[in-house]
Amino acid sequence: NPAAAYPVGTLVHARVLTTNQSDGYVKLTTKASALVKDPNGRRKELEKLKVGDTVSGKVQKITSIGVFVAISGTSIVGLARKHAALDDPTSNKQLTDLYNVDDVVRAKVLTVSRETAKVSLGLLGKFFKKDPQNVDSDEEAVDADGDESEGDEAEEADSDGDDEAVDVRMVDSDEDSDADVKAMIQKASILEDDDLSGKFKKRRIDALQDKTRQVPVKADLDGKSAVHDDDSDSSVQNVFEKRSKRHAGDESNLVPVWDTAAPTHRVVSDEDDDEEDSDGDEDEGGGKTGKMRTRQKESLKRRKEAEVRARENALVDDTLVPSSKDDFERMVIASPNSSYVWIQYVAFHLQSADVESARSVAARALKTIGFREENEKYNVWIALLNMEYKYGSPSTFEAAFTTAVAESKGKYIFIAMADTFEKAGDIAGAEALFTKALKRLQYKKSKKMWIAYHQFKIRSGDVTGAKEQLSRSMQCLSRHKHVEVISKYALSEFEFGSADRARVLFEELLNNYPKRVDLWHLYVDKEVKLGHVSQSRKLFDRMIASKSSTKNMKLVFKKYLEFEMKFGTSILQEAVKQKAREYVIGVSK
Repeated sequence: NPAAAYPVGTLVHARVLTTNQSDGYVKLTTKASALVKDPNGRRKELEKLKVGDTVSGKVQKITSIGVFVAISGTSIVGLARKHAALDDPTSNKQLTDLYNVDDVVRAKVLTVSRETAKVSLGLLGKFFKKDPQNVDSDEEAVDADGDESEGDEAEEADSDGDDEAVDVRMVDSDEDSDADVKAMIQKASILEDDDLSGKFKKRRIDALQDKTRQVPVKADLDGKSAVHDDDSDSSVQNVFEKRSKRHAGDESNLVPVWDTAAPTHRVVSDEDDDEEDSDGDEDEGGGKTGKMRTRQKESLKRRKEAEVRARENALVDDTLVPSSKDDFERMVIASPNSSYVWIQYVAFHLQSADVESARSVAARALKTIGFREENEKYNVWIALLNMEYKYGSPSTFEAAFTTAVAESKGKYIFIAMADTFEKAGDIAGAEALFTKALKRLQYKKSKKMWIAYHQFKIRSGDVTGAKEQLSRSMQCLSRHKHVEVISKYALSEFEFGSADRARVLFEELLNNYPKRVDLWHLYVDKEVKLGHVSQSRKLFDRMIASKSSTKNMKLVFKKYLEFEMKFGTSILQEAVKQKAREYVIGVSK
């Protein structure tokens, strides 16, 4: 209340905005921003703005009185009042239904007051379709720095009392300003300039009488009476009735609000071009507001149908990326024997740290997958054991491990879990698993178990233990398995241990089995892979000199030539070709 905020006799520091000698009006403001001379050069920015300009900006704040828009490229914040941002300000629709903070909008400059540093904006479609002169030039504005104009503080509960701006009235409050009357007459005179029939002019004037808006805030000097800018229907009706009594029969004194249209603000987004803002128009006869337009409903319906169709096609093609529990349920029903789907379902629950649900899904998968699908069940068991090792307790892991060894491929379960322990840095745990496995007779005679154990020992750097286990494996395994176990041991030495120890093992094997072509190829391929050029070249020469089948010699010469093309020179390549020619000549004889 200005009368309560400024009692008679209060000393104030204010700035004169406008004066009117005929009516005795002096318009003052006590806003701190208005008392600073040209803050941050905003006056220069205001000079560049003109009425009718179309600008873009970002919504800075939304209040009950309107939308504050920060104009792009400037420090100016304009205000689009409620009647300039909503189709029907008296309806139940709120500004927040159409606008959000940080929305990028297009606006029309309605008024620019360089004296008061205020800019009034319009967001409705009518401002972009009609000539700017048809827009009410008596719009209330906002300070260029974003503060609300006079009367705004009376409408907002959180506004500061020291920022109010009031009109000081020197004469009777029932008298209207001649300047205001002249401005209204000038607006209404647009009808007289048009080439319209008398009947049409009368309809336009009648329409002006039907639509009025609130007058600017007025406060008497003595504080006895004040008219506040209120958006309620009652305040608008009271002002209209008072002015109608004072100016009966004078249509030019009425301040019109032009026919509204849908707002043209558009948030910058990647949505379809045919998507439109929600419609704020009331149905004819007073229907509910906020109904979406038919076109928007159809657009949303088409989009939903497209999403459903895409999901159906993905389900048919097995390309659906599940993102919810229902998606996974549909997929496991469609592919009950697929370990990949079940494991993804388990991982989905683990992502939300729901270990119990993941455990139940794994148990359900083991019951659902057919008994003939041993590999699929094995995959699920490995996933379950890895989950128990990482998220479970030692007791739950031991129980799951015992069941897995009994119901699935026990040998591969031991090897896979030992590898898991090793990767986790638990060398002792992996050693314990291999020791436990090799106590069982069926695994003691398995070359795969011994090969995995040898590789584990070499990777962990226990060379002495690896040699001991190699000797032990020769005692436990059948003789026909010795060559493969020793060759795999030598390859592991090449990979993780010493190349010299590996060469000793291969040379011993070749001495005992000189006609084993596969050993020659394993040996030379590993040397070539590791980039040992000189050793590889010597091996190729030895292979050419050895007696072997024509088919094998053809393969040897082919490998030898490829090796020289990669590591050798043109002279060495020609030498390999010459040796091949000599071999062909020798064979033909």
